Amino acid sequence: MKRTEIAAMYFHDLKTKSAVRKLNMWIKRCPDLYHRLHANGAQFDFKQELTIKEFMLIKEYLGDP
Repeated sequence: MKRTEIAAMYFHDLKTKSAVRKLNMWIKRCPDLYHRLHANGAQFDFKQELTIKEFMLIKEYLGDP
């Protein structure tokens, strides 16, 4: 699943770039989520394509879109 798709689900009223920025900001403001997304050693901040596991973690911490 693409990061832009997830951002659009959470912030459907914003343009794509703004939605992605806001999603990234929310993730960084949740230290536990941020650290869990980085736990596998991958550079999460630069990933465009997210795994189902990563999406489920985001939903767990931020709630349903």
